[in-house]
Amino acid sequence: MGTDKFGGKGVRRSRATVVLFAAACITAGLVLPSGGSVSEGGLKNANLGDYVLVYYDERWSAQAVSPMVTDIFADYGAFALARATQEQQARMLALGVHVSDMPDRTSIGTAQMTFDTRNGEPELPEGLRISDYGQSGGLYIVQLVGPAKGEWIEAMSSLGADVQFHLPSYAYVARMDKAAKAAVEDLEFTQWVGIYQPAYKLNAWLPDGKFSVAMCDSPTTASTIEGLGACATILDTSYQESTGRHDALISTDISGAWAATRLPDVLWVSQHVEPALDDETSSEIVGGIWAADTPYGGPGSYVNLQGWNGEDVVVSVADTGLSDGTTPTGGHLDFGNRVTGGTAYGSLTTWEDGHGHGTHCAGIVAACGWTGTGVKYGATNYYVGAGVAPSASLYSQRIFNDYGSYTGPSTASGWDTFFQNAYAGGAYVHSNSWGGYSGGGYIDLDIYYDQHVRDCAASTAGQQPLVATASAGNSGPSANTVGSPGNGKNVITVGSTDNYHLDAASYGDTESGLPGRADNIDHIASYSSRGLEDDTRIKPDIVAPGSAVLSTHSSHIPGVSKLYGLYSGDGRYEWCSGTSMANPHVAGGAAVVTSWYSTNFGQKPMPAMVKALLVNSAADVETSDIPNGNEGWGRMYLPRITNPTVDVVRKDAPKLLKTGDSYSLNVSYHGAAEPLKISVVYTDPAASVNANPTIVNNLNLKVTAPDGQVWYGNAFSNGMSVPGTKAGNTNIGSNWDPNNDMFDDRNNVECVYVPTANLQAGMYRVDVIAQNVVTDAVSATPEIDQDFALVAYNAREFEAWYPWFNISVSLGWNLVSVPLNGTATMPGTLVDKNQDTAWDRVQAYSPATPANIWKQYNTGWMSDLNDLSSVNRTMGVWMYVSTLGDGMITLGGAGYSNATSTGVPLSAGWNMVGYPANDDSSYNVGNLKSATGATIVEGFNPSSTYRTTALPDSHILNRGKGYWVYVPAATIWMVNW
Repeated sequence: MGTDKFGGKGVRRSRATVVLFAAACITAGLVLPSGGSVSEGGLKNANLGDYVLVYYDERWSAQAVSPMVTDIFADYGAFALARATQEQQARMLALGVHVSDMPDRTSIGTAQMTFDTRNGEPELPEGLRISDYGQSGGLYIVQLVGPAKGEWIEAMSSLGADVQFHLPSYAYVARMDKAAKAAVEDLEFTQWVGIYQPAYKLNAWLPDGKFSVAMCDSPTTASTIEGLGACATILDTSYQESTGRHDALISTDISGAWAATRLPDVLWVSQHVEPALDDETSSEIVGGIWAADTPYGGPGSYVNLQGWNGEDVVVSVADTGLSDGTTPTGGHLDFGNRVTGGTAYGSLTTWEDGHGHGTHCAGIVAACGWTGTGVKYGATNYYVGAGVAPSASLYSQRIFNDYGSYTGPSTASGWDTFFQNAYAGGAYVHSNSWGGYSGGGYIDLDIYYDQHVRDCAASTAGQQPLVATASAGNSGPSANTVGSPGNGKNVITVGSTDNYHLDAASYGDTESGLPGRADNIDHIASYSSRGLEDDTRIKPDIVAPGSAVLSTHSSHIPGVSKLYGLYSGDGRYEWCSGTSMANPHVAGGAAVVTSWYSTNFGQKPMPAMVKALLVNSAADVETSDIPNGNEGWGRMYLPRITNPTVDVVRKDAPKLLKTGDSYSLNVSYHGAAEPLKISVVYTDPAASVNANPTIVNNLNLKVTAPDGQVWYGNAFSNGMSVPGTKAGNTNIGSNWDPNNDMFDDRNNVECVYVPTANLQAGMYRVDVIAQNVVTDAVSATPEIDQDFALVAYNAREFEAWYPWFNISVSLGWNLVSVPLNGTATMPGTLVDKNQDTAWDRVQAYSPATPANIWKQYNTGWMSDLNDLSSVNRTMGVWMYVSTLGDGMITLGGAGYSNATSTGVPLSAGWNMVGYPANDDSSYNVGNLKSATGATIVEGFNPSSTYRTTALPDSHILNRGKGYWVYVPAATIWMVNW
């Protein structure tokens, strides 16, 4: 049983519904009710209230929040884990404090079940539970009180806990002996420790057959592998140095799989899925600018004609081989001299293509028919061999034989070698038009691909990134049918749209359903596998044409088509359909993006940046309802990346984030005719196959508009974001915020798309917040941290503070200032931007009226008035705004309510405080009671740039005046107004 830090021992529930696990839950996950018996003693420290997350902002700092809660258990920087009663929570919410009650804080999520640790362990079948370990210990779940801090994980490790992996939401699986377990239980930040039961190790889809088994490295690993041999036939074993895990491929029935879960070093048992294979027209659809039956201006797509062709990028195509399997042409003129090599796997010894699928896919990526065969389609001017990246190079990895049967890797170390080969071949983009059906589940294939997007060369020092694309599968139109590795979080998963070839059947295409599958480029192909994923993640990521695609035919099998028929105009080309054809369009697109980015920014984009650019630029198809499980974020459209008509801000790994860290970027929109589109993508560490949800590190996106409205990542309706709304899509009924904190807790792709009707002049603040970083993503640093990519389309980076640039303010009074920067005075004028009939008022210091030091200025309709050069930089300026968007001035804060003995929270460092006057007069507003160590910039002095004065207690403060206050440490400044 688990020891419950809420008090006492975990109590097993006796609910009849739970017993159904053995009969039904092997194929369908189970969510256990959160009610029922509570552990003896109840919630630990119940009198202190519940744990909540309190998010800081410009108004609500730690000092402001602290008096409003029972205590702050942990401060993370961007937010705090606090204990607060229901009354305290209600008060904070009423005041506008962003509070989350963390409903998932005590839950453990696996592929088979979700249970609440306040109720101890769930009741499990006897064959899938154990009551105790011996003194040598075993695997335990350690649940933390909230988001993980790096020092917490270090503390656990120092006590002997060998941390293996993360389980959602705030737990880890660790191997410990009895002594280490007891010590970890006593840590202040652990709230529950329980046995990692055999039942938790199973993923949700387990028919008889082959299984992948992952094992931790321990002194008992050898006996664990021996135990595997007693309950199953071991087909292969390996050790993956990059993760420190052993793995095995076994063959057995369900009972054998259950027996394997009882072995002490087994981390999980997963169904092994056998992989199977999933003219210029389509290239112009994704590369611009397509018009039916009308080639654009010359050979290739719009982006090709602009010079972006994928130069200096190698794309590895993992498939049935490549044409005749030779360099440098592969035996096909359309590949020029751009075939760099290849590798064959399993029993295969050459990488020639006796099937045709691989050559067809390679042609979609990188064929160049206008410099190759010169063949055109029918009587049109479309070139038949027109890859998306016609200057990219190709590397072949043959993992399917001439009959389409899989011969590739089956173990973790085998996949290490596979990706190391791609790296050695120079590949930066990896194309995979195949998959194993896993019904939207996260399996071993997805783990391997998620790992290798981060580092594709395990035996090479450092992390070597790789952009991986994969077909979604051909199991549509039902939901939850995406195959693996397309279920990987870091993979760019590609669904299929119809192509435009009304006469394909007349030129040899034998596919049924024509022309219906090739008559509407905005239609999702019926066969294209759909999301969402088992854990509600958005998949596919994007779509591309996949039906009735004409591409290169393997010269190794001339005159023979194993696909959908040879092109009747020239047998060096053939037809095929499927997400297999959609995927290489995106692989080619990734090559174009990589080449373009490298040319313009001097370095290759990280995979997350490539994905962010592709997602952000995608075109919504059919109904305006992105993101969804049919198209993801839309159809790939490269011109928005390579030749945008508005400004775009791109930040590739601008900051490494630990839990509670944040990154802020200030932007303004560029053009009023386009939406402001902000996308954040990060390469998340691989999850375990039995984790649900599969998100490991959770970064969140928040955008604050000039009027103060907040837009949260992935809060969408009708294809655009909605302000003040929690993450989810109303069109599909999705909820990506089970934690009730407004943020997306499921996806590592988050977007805010502000529609044109909502665009506001002024500054948009973009925040990327590290909600929970539990596993190190960047090996180059010792900390547990996570990188990310950010793309802001139709955005200009905002020039902060100086020079001024249309800084927006709120309705009413705003206290603003500019910090000292070389000179003492503010340049320029205050302009009524909207030129309306409303008058705005500004109060500012005027040395011309020393007896009345505060002067009120007016600005109004059609005016460019009021030289502010006499206003000292270090002063506070009060601005009254009657119409939003009028003021062009830097916002520094806001006045405080008129109240008795108001406590003004001061952060360590400089603070701007004050209260506005109603006219030109000076008013005594209050007196300073206490602010330990305070230094106050009192105001302008004609004889010096600025003057600092340490004001004594009871010093009279003036209404209408802004005060810069410096304190060495956080304090409360008590003022009687």
